[in-house]
Amino acid sequence: MKKHRTLKERSRICTNLYLAGMGIIILTVLFESISVKMPLLTIGVAMVVAALVYRFKHIKCPHCGSNLAGARTLPEFCPDCGGKLE
Repeated sequence: MKKHRTLKERSRICTNLYLAGMGIIILTVLFESISVKMPLLTIGVAMVVAALVYRFKHIKCPHCGSNLAGARTLPEFCPDCGGKLE
């Protein structure tokens, strides 16, 4: 049986993926060799892009389907339908 993640769990996944990607991008500053920098930078950018795609695809109101990706923090109620967000 497929487990459905709550909105908070999905938001946490997105945040962790984004922060890990940014951490990898920042770590590339420590390396001088371009042969080490480029793969790390590519992985970091890919993780950040994946986090953004995940956010726009999965952070939605469970009641009306309104996209909440633009919200800095998850609101308590949906701005469109007024439904309580878990």
